[in-house]
Amino acid sequence: MKFNSLIRFFNNLRYLCRYNLKDFYTICKNIDNLIQRTKYEIKSEWDDIIVPRVKDNWLTVKELVETQKSIIRIGDGEFTLMEGRDIPFQSYDKKLVVTLKEILKEKNENLLVGLVWEYYHKIKELRDFPKQAMYTSLPNLYNTISKNIVPDKIYYSAAISQIYAMYKIYDFEKHFCEMKKIWDNQSITVITGDRVFNNINYNIFDNAATVDYIYGPTMHAYNEFESLKDKIKKTNKDNILIFALGPCGKALAYEMFKLGYRVLDIGHSIKDYNEYKSDTLMNYKNIVKFYKPD
Repeated sequence: MKFNSLIRFFNNLRYLCRYNLKDFYTICKNIDNLIQRTKYEIKSEWDDIIVPRVKDNWLTVKELVETQKSIIRIGDGEFTLMEGRDIPFQSYDKKLVVTLKEILKEKNENLLVGLVWEYYHKIKELRDFPKQAMYTSLPNLYNTISKNIVPDKIYYSAAISQIYAMYKIYDFEKHFCEMKKIWDNQSITVITGDRVFNNINYNIFDNAATVDYIYGPTMHAYNEFESLKDKIKKTNKDNILIFALGPCGKALAYEMFKLGYRVLDIGHSIKDYNEYKSDTLMNYKNIVKFYKPD
């Protein structure tokens, strides 16, 4: 088994050599993270690893289409906050972090909790930028993830909201068609940043029966958590609440879920769909722009 581990490790090094010298230098500077990533890829041969049980993108979307369940996704930004660090969308807040950790441990089967399935699988079809991140910066978070998840809990994919930004080969049309079935002919309320729709030409919610919007700050929205919560609580409970408001949106979604609403935290889907329909070339520059605050 250990021999197989070495084979996998050197296969990964051989893959990394395909990058140009600048990219390889970046990876070499992050050798500890590379080792962490490799360790998780060969997880079956390590006894001390807690590996999340995460369903893939297709199974996650299928569950949301066929049931009335909700979803809140926890990604690298939220785990960075758990480490006490700021992120571009949100400064660190202890109360927010407590809520994010509660979400990860939520036992209600009607709430799907999303983790990034791609963190734990080797995927040839990823675009170069996210693939490089999987081997450099993101493995820093593995220990924080392991400390905060429930080992035997079934999690779902957090990446359903950024398929076009992440993958170079994927059935994008099928993915977005399935996603839109979740709110097809339904009344929805979208809680999002006040600048998100400024440059959107293709609205992913165009098949909803009615769409209302509640806007919050694009950055550091948690500073207005209470006022946003009061506005959302006035929404008809028959409406699906859709959140694209960073970490604050996840905390708000959790509050509303506990009050009986169906909540969908779908983050970047608004922009992801627009980039797909616009046939945007997802090169390094455009992917960096995609993930920046609006």
